[in-house]
Amino acid sequence: MIIGIYVGATTVGVFVYWYCYYDWSEYNHPLVTFDQLRNWSECPAWKTEDFKVHDFLEYEISKDPCGYFTWAKEKPSTMSLTVLVMIEMFNAVNALSDEKSLLTTGIFINMYLIYAIILSTGLHLMILYVEFF
Repeated sequence: MIIGIYVGATTVGVFVYWYCYYDWSEYNHPLVTFDQLRNWSECPAWKTEDFKVHDFLEYEISKDPCGYFTWAKEKPSTMSLTVLVMIEMFNAVNALSDEKSLLTTGIFINMYLIYAIILSTGLHLMILYVEFF
């Protein structure tokens, strides 16, 4: 239960961080409040004077600002997925022994696991950075 809580909190936290606090991003995306993010489904009812966003990257969202919460969520979703993948890779290493510390056993007692982690991380990077995939 503890692992599930911190995995969920971290994954969702990265998503929220991107929308609400990531003001040093090279994407120059607009920031929203946590309340706006939490109530994003009510966006069509918001007054256009109260909620304006500017275009960034290839997203033309200034005419339809509510699109910022639906089809323009590619970056925060990708960041959340990457965090989830990497946390699960670390959890796999953490599960090498249920009786001894990882400092005692070392991470190289199961080389198949190390190879699988390298392969999984490599495949994830390939999906992220090779346009064909």
